[in-house]
Amino acid sequence: MRLHCEGDEGWRNAVKRRGLTDEDIKLVQVDPFSAGNLGFPLEQGKRVVRAVSYYRGALTDNAYSHPIEGVVAVVD
Repeated sequence: MRLHCEGDEGWRNAVKRRGLTDEDIKLVQVDPFSAGNLGFPLEQGKRVVRAVSYYRGALTDNAYSHPIEGVVAVVD
């Protein structure tokens, strides 16, 4: 499963605050991970995953070596 967060304005603003440009965003990989239910009201009745963003300097770069700190999307 690959998520496309590029259209979400909040996500775009978050990665731009960390120094990425519109060109850099094309190289960001976003991977969903099972989140479990921690009892937060936002999670009630939903199937929640938390999606972590990684920056790749090139399409062949190992994205997992460059996580974008503090950018985690919560997805139903």
